[in-house]
Amino acid sequence: MADRLERNELQIDRLENTVNALARETGISIGGPCGECNLGHLLIKQEIMYCPKCGYEQYL
Repeated sequence: MADRLERNELQIDRLENTVNALARETGISIGGPCGECNLGHLLIKQEIMYCPKCGYEQYL
């Protein structure tokens, strides 16, 4: 069980690093969890904050 947990944590770290790098490359900031659906993180680009999962949008 401990080995499985460690593998999962490593995979999450890899995915987090990759998503952060993609965000930097595309000029998108990653915010906190969506307050509407709690199933995605908010993405911030130019003047709009939006959830890629549920489509919630808010203009900044």
